[in-house]
Amino acid sequence: GMSLGIRVILLEGMSPRVLVVYRHASATIALAPVAYLSG
Repeated sequence: GMSLGIRVILLEGMSPRVLVVYRHASATIALAPVAYLSG
């Protein structure tokens, strides 16, 4: 799932740096409610 999406994005010419930022941002958004509720 995830690696296939990454390959498609890279083949379309997106820079790896942008991809890393995007992954960190999506992970932060996904984990924020968990951290908030458990804190």
